[in-house]
Amino acid sequence: DPVFHNLSRRPQLPIPHQLALTLERLGSNGNGASVGRFSRNLKVGRGTVIKACRRVIQAINRLSPNFIVWPDECRRGKISDVLAAEGFTGCVGFVDGTTIPLYQRPATDGEVYWDRKKQYSINCQIVCDCDKYVTAFMTGWPGSCGDSMVYKQMKIHKESDKYFDHGESLPIQCW
Repeated sequence: DPVFHNLSRRPQLPIPHQLALTLERLGSNGNGASVGRFSRNLKVGRGTVIKACRRVIQAINRLSPNFIVWPDECRRGKISDVLAAEGFTGCVGFVDGTTIPLYQRPATDGEVYWDRKKQYSINCQIVCDCDKYVTAFMTGWPGSCGDSMVYKQMKIHKESDKYFDHGESLPIQCW
């Protein structure tokens, strides 16, 4: 990704190191995710930690449309055949919701992020196919929002005629 190339006299960390740093930081919480901790442990500047994380996230966001794609008509037919053999006639995927915990209460409208698991979180809906490939997702809604409400905000629900042929769906029994 172009974000990893610059004309500076100070070279960036190697890309695998930037990725490892970012994944470790995203998988940590509380003080374990602090810029200072990573700066001290890796013996790099705080700005390096911040910039590396930003670069990796930018690269992933730019690449995601190449990998998270809604299946075309042919692929949906294959998915439907596989799932029909398992008893899910017309099903072209599975949708499920999860919550992503937040370390602390958001400063703006924090109370709506308090979920049924008694933690602050955001809701994430993920659609996958029979091969466990993610084909659609939506995230960012507060954790207090129910899965069905968030699903109803997704394009695949609002504009279902663009995503499904006659007889295809993500039926209730697939959830």
